[in-house]
Amino acid sequence: MRELSRAYREHWDYVLLILGRYGVPDAMREDAAQEVFIVAHRRWADLEHGASVRAWLYGIARRVASTQRRGARRRTHRMLRVPSPEPALGLDEAVERERAQRALTRAIEGLEGDKRRVFEMASEDGRSGPEIAESLGVGINTVYSRLRLARAQVVSDARRLCAAC
Repeated sequence: MRELSRAYREHWDYVLLILGRYGVPDAMREDAAQEVFIVAHRRWADLEHGASVRAWLYGIARRVASTQRRGARRRTHRMLRVPSPEPALGLDEAVERERAQRALTRAIEGLEGDKRRVFEMASEDGRSGPEIAESLGVGINTVYSRLRLARAQVVSDARRLCAAC
């Protein structure tokens, strides 16, 4: 162990240099160097007697740098997939959105019979026209006609109800 702590002191700057050459950012370089010496501590028994400690640390530093770069790429890709947050709504906007949502819900509840069934199957269940036609035992044109009429009625009723709020 005494030899490892001596290697640590003697080769710290060298390990930092190697990590920098392999693309580890300055802000992460000391942490990566610590990782190199943690690996060296774990694997100290694997070092062959008479082998160059400097060359051995070089190999460990190269692998640690590679792992750091892969991790940074994964984090970057993950962050790019995260949607940006919507701006916070003001109180007036939140109230208006809630009113519009209630008006839309009441408009949908106002649909009757076959129009409502077709509308719900298309909008909520995500079924296609042919699937709805087969499920209800009606023609495809009937499904599309009912869906068009239902959507028009929902829009009209929602606007009317929202204006009355």
